Amino acid sequence: SAISRLWRLPISFAPWRSGAQHVQVMQALPQTGVIGVILRDRDGGEVNVGRDGQPVVKYSLSSYDAGHLRSPRIAFQRSLGGLRISTIDMSVGAATAWVRLPENAGPTTMHISGGASTITLEVPRGVAASIRHQGGLSTLNVDQNRFPLVSDGLYRSTDYDTATNKVDISLETGVTTIQVS
Repeated sequence: SAISRLWRLPISFAPWRSGAQHVQVMQALPQTGVIGVILRDRDGGEVNVGRDGQPVVKYSLSSYDAGHLRSPRIAFQRSLGGLRISTIDMSVGAATAWVRLPENAGPTTMHISGGASTITLEVPRGVAASIRHQGGLSTLNVDQNRFPLVSDGLYRSTDYDTATNKVDISLETGVTTIQVS
């Protein structure tokens, strides 16, 4: 039935970095929500099923659609303020994303991988944070009054170790502008 196949959708988007981490993702599946953004082109092509059962794609990128690839207008805005979320895993390509993190979720882990993007993270007052960044040609702007630099690429609230509500943010980026406040 269609319902028995619904588990396939989140699994197809589930990021994982090791077998043990994949087991954790699968155990959390009942509490997992998937947000997908599907963009559509204007001048498309066609996809058919070949004799071997595999998809056959016939597609030529029009100049109109190619122009939109060069100047992305994708934007994601989401406030997670009132939600109880323990793990957030985001991949941001050529896009702009703004996320307000949960206010009373206890310990939360957030991993963001970004390409050529602009990412704004808003950490609510009363939530401590540890922010670790690894990246190429990225610009990282962190509110150091709230999250002072403690070592190369690591910013942390002074009360992080004792805070009830806290977020551990790991950023892996390419050519990205990141703002954390």
